[in-house]
Amino acid sequence: AAPSIRGIPTMANGQIGIPWSSAFNVKGLPPFTLSNINKPSWVITEMKEPTPGSGDWFVTMFGHPNAAGSTIPISFDINNGCGKVRFSGSLNVTDGASANFTGWIR
Repeated sequence: AAPSIRGIPTMANGQIGIPWSSAFNVKGLPPFTLSNINKPSWVITEMKEPTPGSGDWFVTMFGHPNAAGSTIPISFDINNGCGKVRFSGSLNVTDGASANFTGWIR
């Protein structure tokens, strides 16, 4: 079977200097590959089967955000021998300092 994405994945938002990760489940017949990848340089994308032989495959994305921004795009194709499916999403990254600043207390 061609790959398909289970559910509607949403990506967690990030903060500069704090490790970020997000993942979603993929159905279909392995092996899977990722292609046409569009992402920030700090994001690492991988296909994983956390429990070998289980048939539960996930796309995992992780890294350390290094620049603030909103609606930062991440997209790629998930491929196997039967076809492909496109993932397209976005995330927001805050700089942390301004997000957590509440003012000076005297």
